[in-house]
Amino acid sequence: MNLIYLFFTIYVQTALANLTWQGTRIRNSRFSSTLRVRDMAWLYLSSAAAIFLSLGLLIPWASIRITRYRFENLSLHLKDDMESFLGWGNANVGAAGEEIGDMFGIDIGL
Repeated sequence: MNLIYLFFTIYVQTALANLTWQGTRIRNSRFSSTLRVRDMAWLYLSSAAAIFLSLGLLIPWASIRITRYRFENLSLHLKDDMESFLGWGNANVGAAGEEIGDMFGIDIGL
């Protein structure tokens, strides 16, 4: 029963990641994500086994492994040229928003 729950959780996470990236667009360009549930399940289970056997020492290795797989299956389909894509957010932005946030004590950090 626990394996079914685990597989269902991995399926939902993978499907949501694919759906989120498929729906992400910047101007005319769009992202594409091709994560596979079987591969994600293998990554999670083998990483969990390695973490368990190493008494937690391989947690950074497992995180990098999963992140690398996610980025290898993410692509950007450009409809415009690269210069207009990279420059789409370079508008004249003032410091008024940050100063108003400081005045009211609102901490907005990324």
